[in-house]
Amino acid sequence: MKKASAFLMIAALCLMLRPWTGSAAQAGKKVVSLRKSCSAGDGAACNKLGLAYEEGRGVTRNAVRASEYYRKGCEAGSARACYNRGVDLVEGKVVAKDMDGAARLFGSSCDLGDYAGCFNAGELYHKGDGIPKDVEKAERFYEKACGLKDVRACFNLGVLFQDEDADKAFKFYGISCGMGENRGCFNVGSMYHQGLGVKRDAHKSDEFFKKACELGNSKGCYLLGNSALPAAESAAFLGKACDMGESQGCYNLGVRYQDGKGVSRDVVKAAELFRKACSMGLKDACD
Repeated sequence: MKKASAFLMIAALCLMLRPWTGSAAQAGKKVVSLRKSCSAGDGAACNKLGLAYEEGRGVTRNAVRASEYYRKGCEAGSARACYNRGVDLVEGKVVAKDMDGAARLFGSSCDLGDYAGCFNAGELYHKGDGIPKDVEKAERFYEKACGLKDVRACFNLGVLFQDEDADKAFKFYGISCGMGENRGCFNVGSMYHQGLGVKRDAHKSDEFFKKACELGNSKGCYLLGNSALPAAESAAFLGKACDMGESQGCYNLGVRYQDGKGVSRDVVKAAELFRKACSMGLKDACD
């Protein structure tokens, strides 16, 4: 799906850490108990046993055996075991890489209530990564993950609807922004700025760009630095953008110091900012 250049990219596939807790001294006894429970059909115990083998806690580290316990735990109804086995199939390190199988396992994990499984299933179907792209399935899994408070899924729903349904895109970007996703805030600001799915509103646009900037989005800071805000205030936002690595922010702030607009005129500071922008790869700053 083609995206407007003002909007940011999709969130990445979640291959999250799978923590094992407990001291080494307790691990041996715990493994004995987990084996009994897993053999009795306790999926959660099988998953924990898989973690023990993956981390080498109470047993000799054995990634292949760990993955087998994840498979067994998944078959016994453990959402997290399905997720962990899915990760193994994506990585292809201890079992053969199988993206179709991973998508099915992430889907099973999702159906059992695991938000990360929902997100990963949505991501695979959205991108068509090793499997046929399926936007309807991606939407279904993302919506379930978003409902489970996965901010990345809410944001990706905005991306998914960007070109097809601006109202829905605006809605899900807004939800992700409210959950602290700076890209969601930036995209809401962009939609207000461009009048996409909502009436154009410069004040609202600046409001969301400011929130994005406060949450660490350098582009939000940069756009505020070039907005109709008072010169001193906009210069401060250019400084933030520059500090976050926006080469054009450094360059534009250099021009401000060169001209004394919103800051005290300082040609030495201007030259310093031009050099910084140049070092970041902005050719115009190198002249």
